[in-house]
Amino acid sequence: MPRDPKKNKSVEDMLQKLPKIEDKRSKHHVYQRVQEELHHQTTKRKKWKLWIPAAATACSIVLIFLIVRSIDFQTNDMASDETRSENSNDANHNMAIQESERQADDTAEEEQAEFSTLDQDDEIRSETYHLEDEGHPELFEVYTAWKINNAPYFIPITIMDPSGGGEFDYFFQDLRRFIDIDENGLQDPQIRLLDFDIRLAESHVNIHMDNQNYGTDNQLTAPMYQKIISLMFAPYGIEQITLSGPHPFVEALSDNNGNMELDVQLMQNVAYKIYQYQVDSPTWLVPISSENLNSLEDALTEMKTHEEVSTIQATIPLDADLNVEREGEMVNIHIDSSSIQDNQQTINMVEAILMSAKSFGYEQVDFEIGIQQAGKYDLSTPVEIPKQMNPIILH
Repeated sequence: MPRDPKKNKSVEDMLQKLPKIEDKRSKHHVYQRVQEELHHQTTKRKKWKLWIPAAATACSIVLIFLIVRSIDFQTNDMASDETRSENSNDANHNMAIQESERQADDTAEEEQAEFSTLDQDDEIRSETYHLEDEGHPELFEVYTAWKINNAPYFIPITIMDPSGGGEFDYFFQDLRRFIDIDENGLQDPQIRLLDFDIRLAESHVNIHMDNQNYGTDNQLTAPMYQKIISLMFAPYGIEQITLSGPHPFVEALSDNNGNMELDVQLMQNVAYKIYQYQVDSPTWLVPISSENLNSLEDALTEMKTHEEVSTIQATIPLDADLNVEREGEMVNIHIDSSSIQDNQQTINMVEAILMSAKSFGYEQVDFEIGIQQAGKYDLSTPVEIPKQMNPIILH
């Protein structure tokens, strides 16, 4: 665009009207001021250069401090967690112990309740008795003996026929009709293979042994056979039995003079214990013979221990303190034991003591055992020794 001459003139006039500016400073003074200003700016830049690393160092220190604090906090947290975990474990362990103790107490209470229930059941159901004292005129008694399988023990069992009976042959044809040998772990005595001539009124018994099979199937020996025959006929008061026939037992049991009279062995000086083949099997009194049983005290002490055969158990508590006093045909027996109660075990003990006392010649037993009644037995007065042992009563 072309410039306007008038405007230019106006600007020039205005410039001329401005006041004059005069600098009275010398050149040297101006130079120094410029040098000072340049030096001041350089110093400020150096100060900033010095502060930058210092600030960075300070920031690093602060950052490290924060990191360390963070780690320390984490360590403390972990330690706290571990402490809480240990405390929790201790609490859980204590709770487990308390629970175990509670369960043990509950178990003990349950066992005690079960024991009480068993006692109640014993009271509800009829007790088991191994002795009877039946003596009415029509009663017919057949005494038998059974060997325990794989053990040198014999169980006397009395078959009782209240109807009278009177024929031994009827029973001897097969005794297994009256006793389950498998249930009781017993051997068949094979009495059916023998011929009997029995006249009790004359105290006469003759046994003819002609069957060579007798004693082979059940592995009987001649002494075992004598034991069985003695247990069968000693209760009738028979003292000797005449043997005959070609069986090896006849010759083995005869004396050096060829006498065929077999002496009946009486059940003397024995200790009675309890035999039970299985948990659900019947229980039976079983006589235990030993050369060490020289007195009733010896027998009672023996009755506190089990036999090596697990099926034959003790009949007197192991912790029992025993004292025996004799008064003619009666014996006073004092027993102190915390295990004695009015239950089946005590009934077994009373009956075992009665039969053991009988084997030593006593007819009555006066019991002092801490209770006055054990089942059907009144212990407040002397107890007569019953006649029949391990009875099977026919109906």
